[in-house]
Amino acid sequence: MNQPQRIFIVGHHGAGKGLLAKSVAQSLGWQFVDADLGLESHVGRHLSEILGSPGSNVFYDCQFDILTSLCTQEHIVVTTDSSVVLSLKNRQLLRDEMTVFLDVSTPVQIDRTSRNIANLLPIPNLKDFFDQLHDERDS
Repeated sequence: MNQPQRIFIVGHHGAGKGLLAKSVAQSLGWQFVDADLGLESHVGRHLSEILGSPGSNVFYDCQFDILTSLCTQEHIVVTTDSSVVLSLKNRQLLRDEMTVFLDVSTPVQIDRTSRNIANLLPIPNLKDFFDQLHDERDS
């Protein structure tokens, strides 16, 4: 097996993607890239406004463009939200890459997001929200 040139870490909100990716990147001497940060500026709206809305196809197209661009770079550790698996094009692209899916339970997600004020989502019922995401994206 060839040495991977890129590592993609995919997971739900609160799964610990950033923490793991930064640690792996530092250990390897590689660059850390948060692909989701580029998405918002690419689309021009906050992710919470895009996901599940009629403009979702625009979101997935932008996500694919960003992932395609990242696949041309070397020595990077990339994080992206689990929404990436909802697009067949994205799944096909990531099949050829070293990809890790971080899976944590809904209670762990709620605990982690509630402890970090920067991660607070404007969702009235986090348990139902995270359970729905697991149902959609984990299969």
